[in-house]
Amino acid sequence: MEVQVAQLSPVLVEYTVSVPETLVAQEMEKAFVGLQRSAKVRGFRPGKVPRDVVKRLYGASVTQDVCGRLAEESLEKLLAERAIQPLSKPQVQLQPLVDASPMQFKARFEVKPEIGEIKWEGLQVERLKIQVTDEQFDRELAAIQKQHAPVVVPEPLRPAKKGDRVTLDIALFADGKQELNSDGMTATIGEGLLPEIDSLLDGLEVGAEKETTTTLSANYPLKKFQGKTVTFKVKLLEVKELQIPALDDELAKDAGFDSLDALKADVRSKLEKAQKDFSEQQFVIGMVAALVNANAVEAPPSLVEQQAQMTFGELKRQRETMGQTLELTDQVRQNLLVDSVAKVRAGLLMAELAMRNSIKVGDQDIDKAMQEIAEDSGKNIARIRAEYRDPNRRQMLIGMVLEDKVLDLLQSKAQIKDVDTLSSPAPNSL
Repeated sequence: MEVQVAQLSPVLVEYTVSVPETLVAQEMEKAFVGLQRSAKVRGFRPGKVPRDVVKRLYGASVTQDVCGRLAEESLEKLLAERAIQPLSKPQVQLQPLVDASPMQFKARFEVKPEIGEIKWEGLQVERLKIQVTDEQFDRELAAIQKQHAPVVVPEPLRPAKKGDRVTLDIALFADGKQELNSDGMTATIGEGLLPEIDSLLDGLEVGAEKETTTTLSANYPLKKFQGKTVTFKVKLLEVKELQIPALDDELAKDAGFDSLDALKADVRSKLEKAQKDFSEQQFVIGMVAALVNANAVEAPPSLVEQQAQMTFGELKRQRETMGQTLELTDQVRQNLLVDSVAKVRAGLLMAELAMRNSIKVGDQDIDKAMQEIAEDSGKNIARIRAEYRDPNRRQMLIGMVLEDKVLDLLQSKAQIKDVDTLSSPAPNSL
């Protein structure tokens, strides 16, 4: 078997393979002998059909079948011998078979790009400082006060205003026809309703009705009404207000703490943890971006497409949990492409770094990762171990641990600058 290789691009190769004519002749002979025995041709007894008749009737299909099978077997042998792992399904093109000549075919497929020297030491990365401001702290305490505030009808009764919890009837009209109706729904003015409806309710007295006409945005949750001009009619049924409690030990006890100092300490601790997690997330994104920007590596289109489909699926599921939809528009597709190319390039570089630095994942690493998952999820460690006996999930876990080890390697040699604000937002096109 003779083989010629053409490197069409850093990630695309084409193999031209010649299968010896002797092998082709042997396989053709076997095929015709078998067909002579089984062919049913009018005018001839089974097994007695002359070779020339069989060739005339079935020659083209036999040639196609034999050549296709030989190409498949030869390519499989070639890939195994040379330890080649195609990233895309090989596109095989058979050449016309000429008598007494080798059979030729071309196989084109994607491969991982050859990666030369990787620049990874001394990457310049910014890291956000952990700093809880008085404004953030006070806002969290105010939210706790609001959570534990009793809701009562104001005395004396007054018109509704922002922050009130109201009960109302609401109807939507489009093209002069009532399309939606919700009686007795509850809402908070200024939280979650359309601004136009908030405006209707603000200053409205109990029992009063009001309406407004507006054009809904292209992102309105109900696709049917996106971009349409509609009319909302509301009737205010009830108004209640929050009686904000004092920030004292009694409030702390209602929130499950022994004292106000204990509540404040918990609030500050949670804010610091949230900032630390966000800082770490942005730091990792920035470090990976720095690695990708420092090394020009071709991203195989098939891997980019797989990554884009996976990312789009995740985003779509997230939107659906919030009652929203995500359409694959040209802009979304372009954002997915940019994001996926960066992720594929990062994956190739990090996998190569792991190999060159002999980074491996052992049983202790896997057990530690499962312990952390158990702590974060609140699940029993035995249950986590049982879940990760599944081969696919275990392989995903190994990949995550390996990635963390490579990130540790990058961080150990990075030039890190702690800042109050990032000089530029971390790359995220979605």
